Amino acid sequence: MTKDHPLPEFEVALARYVSEQTRTNLAALCVASAPWNFNPCCIEAGRALLAAMPYNAAAVEWSDKHFDHSYRAAWWPDVPVLRMAGADDRIVAQDGWNSPEFHTPNALHWFVPDAGHFPWIENPEAVAEGFRRFTQFIEASDPRNPPTS
Repeated sequence: MTKDHPLPEFEVALARYVSEQTRTNLAALCVASAPWNFNPCCIEAGRALLAAMPYNAAAVEWSDKHFDHSYRAAWWPDVPVLRMAGADDRIVAQDGWNSPEFHTPNALHWFVPDAGHFPWIENPEAVAEGFRRFTQFIEASDPRNPPTS
């Protein structure tokens, strides 16, 4: 996706971060990625959010070496699970969740329409609806709360 939709501002920020891996340069890199993280309606709000977030270059380096390229799910919980994602998320591919092992009776999958990587910024009402549905899902599956007739 990033190769198909290049961001010149991101490339400049990336070169700066590669040459000097500071918190400031990492923050600038993340802010420059806003058009990949947010739909056009919310890019400015997204830039503000990304500019205000805490960043840690050492954590980014560790994650790149030990997690990002090799992570594989080793377990799936049997307690109620809500997996929520923006339907327009272009940063984190959601197709890894298509495997049947993740579609168990304890899991509710909620895709937030008209939202990218930070769905609560672009469609907070749909995010709230996802949590409402998850609450109902939990209540319906709780053996301590049998349905009333």
